[in-house]
Amino acid sequence: MNLTNVIGEYVDKSVSQLGGDLLRLKGPPDHTPMGIVEMLIAVFQTSSVDDFNQLFKTLRFTTKLEKKTYKVEDILRIAETTYKELLVTDEWTGTTTDPSALTAGGFQGECYNCG
Repeated sequence: MNLTNVIGEYVDKSVSQLGGDLLRLKGPPDHTPMGIVEMLIAVFQTSSVDDFNQLFKTLRFTTKLEKKTYKVEDILRIAETTYKELLVTDEWTGTTTDPSALTAGGFQGECYNCG
């Protein structure tokens, strides 16, 4: 999966989709498929926004060099929070958002019900 392949490059939509997919993959409680955190970090390095990609590149290095461990929920939260911060500060230079998207509290995103 590449973020640039997601229409509008909506990270929040990707986080929602990946989170749902991972829930279906989970077996027993607290069981996450091996390597899934590394895969998520790789996916979130595929946006067209260098600052966003750099954050996840740094996370990749901390997992390898410093043996830092992250949970799936941590990676998804970091992606969504960073994306929203970049949107609010007009630093998200990725694909422009759909004009039909909703605007609330300075954040522009899609309606969860409409898609």
